[in-house]
Amino acid sequence: MDHYAVLARLVSAVLSWLDSANLRNQMYAQRERIEILETALDDIDRVNSRAKVPDAIISNIVQATKRHDH
Repeated sequence: MDHYAVLARLVSAVLSWLDSANLRNQMYAQRERIEILETALDDIDRVNSRAKVPDAIISNIVQATKRHDH
């Protein structure tokens, strides 16, 4: 087998492995962001529900967001 072909396959494999590691790290970062946003939304919902006159727009946003949870 040609040495250049082996080298090309090796470089391709290493780059693929690095790319998958990068995508995995991005996925973990997105999960953390989503968790922070969900916590903030829960806090907003809690504060809104305790208000004398809860804001209907906030309630609708919270309900719509919770419907789209995965």
